[in-house]
Amino acid sequence: MTDSLRFSVLIPAHNESGQIQDTLRSISKSADALNLSSNEILVVCNGCQDETASVVRQNFSSVYVVETPIASKTLALNLGDAQLTAFPRFYLDADIRLSPSALTRIATLLHTSGALIASPRAVMDLEGCSWPVRAFYTVWLSLPYVRNGLNGTGVYALSREGRSRFGEFPQLIADDGYVRAHFKPSERLLVEECYALVRAPQDLHNLVKIKTRSRLGVYELQLKYPHLAASGPAASGGFRFVAMRPSLWAPALVYLGVNLYTRWRARRMAREKGFNIWERDDSRRGGAPGGG
Repeated sequence: MTDSLRFSVLIPAHNESGQIQDTLRSISKSADALNLSSNEILVVCNGCQDETASVVRQNFSSVYVVETPIASKTLALNLGDAQLTAFPRFYLDADIRLSPSALTRIATLLHTSGALIASPRAVMDLEGCSWPVRAFYTVWLSLPYVRNGLNGTGVYALSREGRSRFGEFPQLIADDGYVRAHFKPSERLLVEECYALVRAPQDLHNLVKIKTRSRLGVYELQLKYPHLAASGPAASGGFRFVAMRPSLWAPALVYLGVNLYTRWRARRMAREKGFNIWERDDSRRGGAPGGG
């Protein structure tokens, strides 16, 4: 790896002591033989009430740690951006595992392809998940707008020019949707040969929580940045796509039910409580408290 291909990785983490080691181990494998100390890997622990920071410091000496008592992903992103210098810059959720060589491959393509934002494809970890959760993701992963977009991976990378498209991250639920909306389809790159392994919620209750929050993020983006929301990836054509594939009809009932219910639930929450609401999947975290 030459100096021109250096990169940085920013990981906001809130109560992720049970997940962060797997994520950081996957980063080391995703950079081939690269010595991580020659790049910038930063974990921003925000409002942690567990041992996330000490776990990282004790097990990953080349990874930098910044701590803030405030539980806010947006604050963590901005704190991290102020510390890092190298590009391309990866923004990575703390519970994501990357495929081998993913960082190296994506960083190289951002240097050579002309794309401004890139992401691996999403692969769902459905081990131990209930049938309704499996049914939901069977449909979701098959939809064209998911397969052809940069949705749901929990990681994206920006070139220096791409990062210059916007200033600080605004206080939004859908920070990734806000970022993606700054780029035309021709400026986005989905790197099919690389993947991000995303842990699916194990039960319907937690699936409803994260999909409600996702829908709240869409509504908030539409309200605060309507011009950006209009430029986001289109989700149309899903009904026709499913209707033409009988194998999807049964799981589509679950998918439709979850979508209708979470849309209603998100709109009610927005009316009654606004957008300052945090719900996340605790089914793989042992009931860790929510936060930013």
